[in-house]
Amino acid sequence: MQIVVELVRVVRTLAAMKKPIATLSNSEASLEIELARRRAMHHVHDAARILTDAMHYVEPDYRHTYTAIVGSLSDLEQHLADLEPKA
Repeated sequence: MQIVVELVRVVRTLAAMKKPIATLSNSEASLEIELARRRAMHHVHDAARILTDAMHYVEPDYRHTYTAIVGSLSDLEQHLADLEPKA
């Protein structure tokens, strides 16, 4: 759960930052950031899917916690998607 909280904090920080105008000197950095964002988005999506698929094995006492984690992962995925550069 701590990693989800940390990832949300990082995404919110990135979202609050002004996006730099891509220049020749920072174009590689922009590409690296975009690749990292996409990879993270896919990993978060996979994690939510894996937990959702296993949900029927979770004891009822813990189901609410797992549901909250999946919801947080879905929120994180949406934050990452919102960071997609506009063409």
